[in-house]
Amino acid sequence: MIDSSSQAGFTLLELMVAMALSVVIATICAMALGSGSDFYARSGLRQSKRVELRALEKMLKSEWQMRVGEFSLSQESVEFVTTLPRDTSGTSNVLKVRYECVPTENAEFSIVYTGRLLPKSKSEVPTSGTSEDTSKFEMKLVNRLKYCQFAAMSRNGSPQEKVNSVWVNRWKSEQALPKLIRLKIGDTQGELPSYVFVAAPT
Repeated sequence: MIDSSSQAGFTLLELMVAMALSVVIATICAMALGSGSDFYARSGLRQSKRVELRALEKMLKSEWQMRVGEFSLSQESVEFVTTLPRDTSGTSNVLKVRYECVPTENAEFSIVYTGRLLPKSKSEVPTSGTSEDTSKFEMKLVNRLKYCQFAAMSRNGSPQEKVNSVWVNRWKSEQALPKLIRLKIGDTQGELPSYVFVAAPT
């Protein structure tokens, strides 16, 4: 004789257990998929950050090597005059550049680059009331930083004395141009390796 309960199929309790298990399995699968997508998203952000930092390093390295004057420094920015390779167009190859750590709305920072071609002579200086200065340009180089700080190497003491070298974030106008500048940055993963840039011998 066949048990009538087995003929009736699943009991209500068995159905409830099966439904609960299916919900748990679906939740685990969703969490696994979400973790995978988060991992790839984070990997994409890290790759994008590496590309940005390489571009920043290349630009600042080449421009600092050819720096010629008008140096100013704060913890948030560095500004100086540099030279570009000459071309045959006759345009100025002297460029005033500024790298600045700018706060954003998300309690983060971006490094913004501003460059402006300096006129070769006073006759090339735009008069007031002219249209927008096309010799000036600005772009964002690195995003989503937790902090960024600039410094320059100051050497104290005369050649006959022991020279003290120290990183400073202020520079007096009467001081000679520094040879070394440094950029310290950090993101959500912590502090990144510092960048040190060396000027070409003069």
